[in-house]
Amino acid sequence: MKTSSNSDNVFKLNRRKFLGISTGVAVGGIVGGLVVGTIGGYLVGSATAPERVLTETRTITQAAQTVTTTVTQPTTRIITTTVTQTAPTITPIKLRIGTAVLGDYALVAPISIATAKGFFAKHGLDVEFIPFPGGPRGGAALIAGEIDILSTGITDLYVLKDRGEDVRVIGNNNDGLHMTLVVAKDVNKLADLKGKVIGVTAVGAYTWHLASAIAERMGWEVDRDVKIAALGGFDAQVAALKRGEIAAFVWGDFGTVAEALGVGKVLLTLDEIIPGKWQDQPILAKHDFVKKNPDAINRLILAYMEAWRYIRLYPDEAAMILSKKTEVPAEAIKRAMELTKISIDGRIDLTAIENMRDFLYNRGVIKTQYPAEEYIVRGFVPVIKS
Repeated sequence: MKTSSNSDNVFKLNRRKFLGISTGVAVGGIVGGLVVGTIGGYLVGSATAPERVLTETRTITQAAQTVTTTVTQPTTRIITTTVTQTAPTITPIKLRIGTAVLGDYALVAPISIATAKGFFAKHGLDVEFIPFPGGPRGGAALIAGEIDILSTGITDLYVLKDRGEDVRVIGNNNDGLHMTLVVAKDVNKLADLKGKVIGVTAVGAYTWHLASAIAERMGWEVDRDVKIAALGGFDAQVAALKRGEIAAFVWGDFGTVAEALGVGKVLLTLDEIIPGKWQDQPILAKHDFVKKNPDAINRLILAYMEAWRYIRLYPDEAAMILSKKTEVPAEAIKRAMELTKISIDGRIDLTAIENMRDFLYNRGVIKTQYPAEEYIVRGFVPVIKS
């Protein structure tokens, strides 16, 4: 056990003597200091009392969103102000959109998807969808002001322009020629069509010129080596193919329906045999309408872009939506998706504009070859020259 030494006691004694106080006095001083300090602190602190926090909430209704503002004042008052705003009412822009036909994937899919998924509404559009029984009827409706926008086959652009109508491309639904050649089950290559009949919708129609281009590509003379028959709509084509009256017919990407019906098969898309850069599913509007309604056109293209993106990301869901709209089997739509190069951003290729212009001019369909820029409007989609 450790004990205290005399030196420790001497040290303690010397400290007391040095301080000049006794033990009792020392204790008393400590207690007194505590008392005086407490009273003094209270008296002094009364001039700067402990901080108190007051919170006041104010709610103000204005117009757009909820905002909370906290203000700390030097007096230690904290004011919290809550501003509740109501979104302003925006009237959607009405647009009437037509398509050349209902039975075409590239034309109808973006409209159906944008409607079903709310992309038109998201961009402030109130869209009325009006399919027509052919491009010429849709073109007439566009010129008459019955619709504002027309998605159609590319020939309608040049035919209308040749008649003096200032119609322009504001975007494209696809790249390439989405048109298909549907053939009988026993036809396995183009050469098998020599001496046979190819069905088209009408003399002078887009399908007729494409059938003529096939004959030209193969070195055949029409009426001698191959015949072209104008039969009308899809049902008539399928019926003629089934009866063996024709060996093939030219149609859009919904030629896949013939496969689904077990009547024929899609041998190829026509961009495989007709060389060049093509875009054959434009979105058209009258130039005057575009100049007066640029905001509406911009919103439309944004909604289309979202629809095209949805189709690429969710093809199965997109096929189901389109199947309900067109009553075409979903599997036939998926097959059409494989055949058609759906657009990414609606871009316009000036080379494709020139190629189709020259194609139609050389076949006597149009009389005037306008500069490529006079067929398009810039500012809404990318414009390139490949």
